[in-house]
Amino acid sequence: MAFPKGKPRPANAGRKAGTPNHNTTAVKDMLRGALDDLGGKEFLVKAAVLNPTSFLSLVGRLIPNEVIGNLTIEHKLEIVDLSDKGDK
Repeated sequence: MAFPKGKPRPANAGRKAGTPNHNTTAVKDMLRGALDDLGGKEFLVKAAVLNPTSFLSLVGRLIPNEVIGNLTIEHKLEIVDLSDKGDK
């Protein structure tokens, strides 16, 4: 049942912050077990050689999207007159 509008939730309501979903945890445990059964790191190396596109897709999903650092871009803007005034 939902909490009434305008009323605060009790302090102990809901899951604690950072607690993983039980289904997600179970699936991750199964995947780890399957990877161990298939050979672990050696299996991943073979998969990368046989199908690099899928392997790199997996790597891209696992590496955080956040990039920490500074980026400096220097670009010289060239202004070109595109008017037809000079052609007459």
